[in-house]
Amino acid sequence: MINGNVIKRERCKRGLSQEQLGEMIHVSKVSICGYEKGTKTPTLENLLKLETTAEKHILNSLKMCLTNCKSNFLKLKLINN
Repeated sequence: MINGNVIKRERCKRGLSQEQLGEMIHVSKVSICGYEKGTKTPTLENLLKLETTAEKHILNSLKMCLTNCKSNFLKLKLINN
């Protein structure tokens, strides 16, 4: 059985709405709501999409963080030179 609270927690942690997450894995907002409430069970395919989406979101966040760090480093280097 899938714990809908985990799906909701991870979605919220990433700042995604149910609609946004649904668009990312190609299901409706209603499906995401059902997964979170436990009234609907995602297919294996959709579970894999959820996992992949979470991983991609984490990687994108890391890339953005690294880009910001690099940008800040370059700004500091310019200021100090």
